[in-house]
Amino acid sequence: MDAGAKKFSKLGDEEYKGNSLWPMYGRGGEIYFVADRLASEKAVRYGSPEVMKSVNNIWKISERGGRPSQVTRHTSGNLFFPSISSDGRVIVYEENFGLWKLDTATGKSSEVPVRIVSDDKENAAELRTIQSEAEGFGLSPSTKRAAIVAHGEIFTIATDRGEVQRVSETFWREGDPVWSPNGKWIAFTSDRTGREEIWIADERGRNAKKLTDSDSEKLSMVWAPDSQSLLHAASDHKLYRTPIDGGKSEELVSSDVSNISGPQFSPDGKWISYAKLDRFFRSRVYVKPLDGGPERLIGGDEFLISSGARWTPDGKKLVFLAGVGAPSIASTSGRTTLQVYSVALTRLEKNPAERGVDSEEEAQSAPPAERRGPAAAAPAKVEVKIDWDGLDRRIRQITRGSESVFTVVPSPDSRTYAFVALGGEEGRSSGGLFTVQEDGERVTRVAASAPSPSAEGPRGRGGPGGGISSPQW
Repeated sequence: MDAGAKKFSKLGDEEYKGNSLWPMYGRGGEIYFVADRLASEKAVRYGSPEVMKSVNNIWKISERGGRPSQVTRHTSGNLFFPSISSDGRVIVYEENFGLWKLDTATGKSSEVPVRIVSDDKENAAELRTIQSEAEGFGLSPSTKRAAIVAHGEIFTIATDRGEVQRVSETFWREGDPVWSPNGKWIAFTSDRTGREEIWIADERGRNAKKLTDSDSEKLSMVWAPDSQSLLHAASDHKLYRTPIDGGKSEELVSSDVSNISGPQFSPDGKWISYAKLDRFFRSRVYVKPLDGGPERLIGGDEFLISSGARWTPDGKKLVFLAGVGAPSIASTSGRTTLQVYSVALTRLEKNPAERGVDSEEEAQSAPPAERRGPAAAAPAKVEVKIDWDGLDRRIRQITRGSESVFTVVPSPDSRTYAFVALGGEEGRSSGGLFTVQEDGERVTRVAASAPSPSAEGPRGRGGPGGGISSPQW
């Protein structure tokens, strides 16, 4: 372009029908550019094999016109992004993912070596402080240690004072730690094999062993009292028992409409309890002997829904949640309420609500007062017996609150139940942890979560109880 005369002049010849890119003015009046010209453009036809021979190179042409001449002779076809220096002496460009420079005076090109020296880390370990980021936990049998999940790894920590131990250290995700009753193993889920399976390891992560081998999500792991097997539900709507000695998983229960929830071993390991939906999609609690007998429904048609069953450690009662409202999304607003119920597994010789002492013999046989706290130990050996005759008539309601209970756990001495309920405070919903005696007396609020900013606001991360979930004695 002649800027003074405001005239354009087309450079090049009519034979070339390809692209001319990145024009650059040289110091001697020549113009450099990138083109994929061939030596002879006359014989090139559209779609002919000769077209595939064309590759990008740097060419130059006089500003007065004439035939262009080839400057570089690369063959890769990957020449891009040329830039000429201010004095016109050097052109730098990318060629086949490398950096090159062209001396315009001699027409010679040479590669510019690029050497990047990395600063290697001296310490491959990262020290990270974790606060309020635990994703789950499980207490040890002594309650002096706890297995926790943080950032997809499992650690054990002291509940009072002690060192942190690392159970897992992988690039995969581990979770759901459950300590065996004998304290030797921690069971957990891991997808280190490419799919979620159940593993066990000791507290220091040694002797890790994969127990399951199935293409399903593993749910609700529970140890047997003898620490030799585990119950777990799966996303295939079945409940399995898996031995830790390498045996095959045994299917115990199945459902046509839902996953099995809340599986538990009885204290003597001879029975299991669980919940599943019936054909009307109502949650029901069942008990089944492990010797192969039929499953039994707890509560019959007395309850519309029931779930969350737990055996008392002394083996005398089954505690569960039940209600008469239909489950719905609005259940946390009070339209549906689940309360704590218990059922005595054998016949009662005396009304449990009657606390009178009718004889000295009865007074002498009562447990000492100092052993009535929740920390008192359960009997060393328990044998669970179930008298099915009249069992439903022995069901008693323990709590009678206005809001739903979401989980219940009996104390080690079987005389106190801890439960999480969604209560109200200043017109807002807030969760709370409560205890109640086995006879329904002395409901005590142990802990409360801060209420949500509004009824429509987000709930606590810990669960429907406003941030409190998974109570463990």
